[in-house]
Amino acid sequence: MWLYIVLITIIIFWDKALSQQTKSKELKITTKPVITLEHIKSNERAIKLLYIISKFGEITEKALIHLIKDLKEEGVDLKYNIVEIAGTPTSKELREELTALLYVGLVESIAPSKKINLTTQGREFLEKISIDSEFKSKVDPLIEKLKPKLSSMVAEADFGLVNRRRFRSR
Repeated sequence: MWLYIVLITIIIFWDKALSQQTKSKELKITTKPVITLEHIKSNERAIKLLYIISKFGEITEKALIHLIKDLKEEGVDLKYNIVEIAGTPTSKELREELTALLYVGLVESIAPSKKINLTTQGREFLEKISIDSEFKSKVDPLIEKLKPKLSSMVAEADFGLVNRRRFRSR
């Protein structure tokens, strides 16, 4: 019996000693591709997203995802995989492309309300790029149709900001 206990404790201490030896404090470098304007120019979906943001104006990420989902239901599919989690639509691909547009400087996030808006560089970029006229003719009336529905979501960001300030001052 004692022999088994001694062997088990020796094995446990031996495993701990080996695991401590394998731990190292080395700097691990991971590479990620850098996003440039050339990558955005070759990404047709990102250009269309940029166009939609320019036509809508200031928009929150939540409202943008709803807009893309509603456009898909109306027949304009940008091929984003939109998944509903607890009734809230989300899209990893859309978020990644928004991050890329923010990184390159074509869109900006307005600080307190976190609304997304085109920068002057983004407007100039859209003027230089040709966008499919058929896409424009489909999207423009749909954005005008869906704007009143989504403007409440955009206003919600401002309202939430006012409420937070009101509660802080108490």
